[in-house]
Amino acid sequence: MDNAMNILRSVIKVFPFILSIIGVLTLIYDFGFTHPVREIEILNQIYLIVIFIGLIACVVRYLFKYSRPKLNVIPYDFLYVAFLLFIIITDYKVLIGSDSVFFALHIKRIWVNLAIILIFIREFSAENFNFKGMSLHPAQFFILSFMSIIVFGWILLLLPNATHHGISPIDALFTSTSAVCVTGLIVVDTGFYFTQFGQYVILLLIQLGLLPAISVIFSKPVLRMKISCYSVP
Repeated sequence: MDNAMNILRSVIKVFPFILSIIGVLTLIYDFGFTHPVREIEILNQIYLIVIFIGLIACVVRYLFKYSRPKLNVIPYDFLYVAFLLFIIITDYKVLIGSDSVFFALHIKRIWVNLAIILIFIREFSAENFNFKGMSLHPAQFFILSFMSIIVFGWILLLLPNATHHGISPIDALFTSTSAVCVTGLIVVDTGFYFTQFGQYVILLLIQLGLLPAISVIFSKPVLRMKISCYSVP
């Protein structure tokens, strides 16, 4: 009985998170490449499965005491569940051929894409990551986070749909590094060279690049140092 409960706990905790990662990777693959109609239908089915599992996982957490979220999370989860239900119902109406005022938005998949991102954020926030055993120095972790974001952006900018006519790996790496470090340096015309997807990637990299810097600025060790421009010789 105890083994079955432990397995159930592991499934409830890990499976939705892994599925949310699959959803995000599917989203990247969807935006990064051009797909035939049949492949688009398969991608839509994957999205629907991820959304449905994300909805079920959120509800199931409240059924077990060990996984029940705190009270201040309930309003957000209520809106989260309502939004996912809206996506599923809208998708069902489209599948059965019913007219819907949200049909155009569904075709553009704005709501579906947003739902996939929200599911990943929700599942990521539900995970407990233990960093106590890490031997990395805070400065090393800071540099590693920057490098990870740069590599992530580099891969996204190399996708076929990120540019109109392709881009060399060196130019993509330089653009990603420049965006993350917010230097403003470019080797190609951003508005002319990159597609709308590629420009969104660059904008995302700029925002993500600010997160490690803000984390260091507002961390307690930095605040205790009391550094000012007047202390520089």
